[in-house]
Amino acid sequence: MKQIIFLLLILQVLNFGCATKKDKSLSGEWTGDWGYVVIKGNKGTYTDTYGTGPGTFEFDKAGEGIYNGIWGESVKRHGTMSFTVSGDSKVISGSSKADDNCKINPGSQGSIHWIRK
Repeated sequence: MKQIIFLLLILQVLNFGCATKKDKSLSGEWTGDWGYVVIKGNKGTYTDTYGTGPGTFEFDKAGEGIYNGIWGESVKRHGTMSFTVSGDSKVISGSSKADDNCKINPGSQGSIHWIRK
């Protein structure tokens, strides 16, 4: 019986050691091709827009360091986004696509490249 308990304890320790690393929070200030970007939790704002006011976005985790979301500046410009985070959590890279029903550049694709300040 003692051997079984010992083996179970060893397995728990090994399983704990193999746990995946927890993603660092993306909250904070970023700069890049979307202007000045601020992330709080899973939401954010950005300044580089088509004069329609500050843009907003919201995202969800899709995998280890992988995120998908939506963005918008107004009813005239909005779409989807997908990005990854570097291992050191200092760079976000990905792409965006404007919805086909946008009034400003419908269907256009863009890049995401943000560096943590």
